[in-house]
Amino acid sequence: MELKTQWNEEKGFWDIAVSGEVFYDDCLQELNNLLEQMPKPSGNLVLLTIEAADLNLTNTDIYYLVRLFFERHYTPFKKMAVMTNQQKNLDKVKFLELCAVNRGMDVFVAQDRAAAEERLLR
Repeated sequence: MELKTQWNEEKGFWDIAVSGEVFYDDCLQELNNLLEQMPKPSGNLVLLTIEAADLNLTNTDIYYLVRLFFERHYTPFKKMAVMTNQQKNLDKVKFLELCAVNRGMDVFVAQDRAAAEERLLR
């Protein structure tokens, strides 16, 4: 799993691209590293792109990742767009969206970058 993170100065959001095979333990470690980098308090907008990734995560994995980072309010994210154009990942990111929204977070799934950015910046 590789995570490329950059601040989009022009539009004012974190642009994070995930690539490679994504497993629970790697995801947990990378998310911890990412959260340490992001400034607090909360208020960051995040565009998480999962186009070049193979999500080897079960629904249980996704549930626990959301629970760890969203329910306990460890995340400094104000709003997050999760963008994928791969059908094989769509069900998994939709489940992530469901889990996060059920915990009061503003997370949504988009299938193209323009739609993701437009909704993120509203």
